Amino acid sequence: MKYSNVYYQEYLVAIGGVETFMYELARKYCDRDLTIIYSGGDPEQIKRLKKYVRCIKYNGEIIECDKAFFNYSVKIIDNIKAKEYIQIVHADFLDKSLYPKYKPMLSDKVQTYYGVSKNNAKSFEKLTGRKIGVAYNPITIDPQPRLLRLIAPQRLTSEKGGNRLEYLVKELDKSGLFYQLEIFSNDKLTINSPNVIYREPTLDIRRHIANSDYLVLLSDTEGFCYGLYEALNMGVPVICTNLPILNEMGVTKDNGIVVEFDMSNLDVNEIYDKAGKFKFEYEPKKDIWGELLTKEKSTYKEELNMKYKVEALKAYEEFNITDNELGYVPKEGETFTVTKQRLDVLLGENKDHRVYVKVLEEIKPKETKKKTTTKKKGGK
Repeated sequence: MKYSNVYYQEYLVAIGGVETFMYELARKYCDRDLTIIYSGGDPEQIKRLKKYVRCIKYNGEIIECDKAFFNYSVKIIDNIKAKEYIQIVHADFLDKSLYPKYKPMLSDKVQTYYGVSKNNAKSFEKLTGRKIGVAYNPITIDPQPRLLRLIAPQRLTSEKGGNRLEYLVKELDKSGLFYQLEIFSNDKLTINSPNVIYREPTLDIRRHIANSDYLVLLSDTEGFCYGLYEALNMGVPVICTNLPILNEMGVTKDNGIVVEFDMSNLDVNEIYDKAGKFKFEYEPKKDIWGELLTKEKSTYKEELNMKYKVEALKAYEEFNITDNELGYVPKEGETFTVTKQRLDVLLGENKDHRVYVKVLEEIKPKETKKKTTTKKKGGK
């Protein structure tokens, strides 16, 4: 069989710009007689190419065509009978990260060269002395679906509704909707989904909530859920079970989607369609802690400014621990000064609950005397 256009790519890797080029070429010009010949490659890359053009695994046969195109490798060029041989240069071969380790694969059969950029063409011509044109990469951009961003910062124990979260994931996956669920937890669901991302729990969760479309909470029971409270106060709607506390918290159809405990009214399309369209104002509950606490002023800032003279214990040397502030392993009996916060760590508030020092002296901060001005006689 004689082909019109044959394009040889020795190997199609799982991720790569050249592979994207091959896909975009096939997709944009699928109405042309284009055949891609490959020696091997990633099955998924080959599968998506086959949606648009003929793809043939090379087995040593002689191939006849009008035009033969090559990327980097020209290994089978002697087995291709073509009216014209064209090579596409995808790399800047003079870049120090490539040259001299990688050099162009050349063949005297190639009559025409094209670089995918002027920069590549310039470096190729300088390196090889061969004339080269420019053929920019083809591309076709379709309208992309909006990403539904869900966040679930929670434990995944039974009372927290891990089973309902799994059901939500299954329904979203089944629908084909474009979504991402970030779960901040020290546990995982029992199902796998490419749309679920697990993150380490963080105390700085609010920045993540603020950049989500919904906060999800599908638990059995809640006293006064801070997750819902934080989200609503930041203008982020919620997806939650029909908890008795919702009315008191002020969860309504204007700021959230409430599902029954058996998930019978779950509508993932409603969730997707409403995302980004909630506009609401939320007032936090007035707390009474100003009346519950005594009126004495805090002295904690002064405590934090305290310094302490300490003596290193043998634990430093015994466990070969480099002190973070000193930058070395202090010897037993060595003295140095630390802050109150650092002292707490060295006295056992560390991951090993190990004591590294004993306190010798409390160093109180020096009081700064206020300057007094004496009025001159006759002054104001």
